[in-house]
Amino acid sequence: MMMKWMILMLAAVLTGCVGCRTDRPPKHKMIEMAFFKCEKCRSLEGGIYGKGPFKSLHADQAKACVHNWQSIDMKEFKALGTEWKGIDWTKEIPFWNSDTNGIPNHTSEGIRQPADGLPKPSM
Repeated sequence: MMMKWMILMLAAVLTGCVGCRTDRPPKHKMIEMAFFKCEKCRSLEGGIYGKGPFKSLHADQAKACVHNWQSIDMKEFKALGTEWKGIDWTKEIPFWNSDTNGIPNHTSEGIRQPADGLPKPSM
């Protein structure tokens, strides 16, 4: 009888801890631009998941943290990256160092005009 209780208690403990796994990434779509923070351990993750660019800025204590990921915007991500991790965003690629929140402008999206400034004829 005592053995049954011991096995039952062990099963309950193991089942309860499955949802408590440490250092889990935030939930996100396969490909999406998203930014997250965990204030408990001061970790950050964000960028374009599945394609890049992407940054994972984890604190040393992140491996033992059951993260409480909160969705944030890129502006807050960069501010916390500077405050918590000392990142100088001006030394990063344009996706990170511009003030456009990672959204490319029309000139970087292939909408180009000829040198004379006239629109290209449509075919």
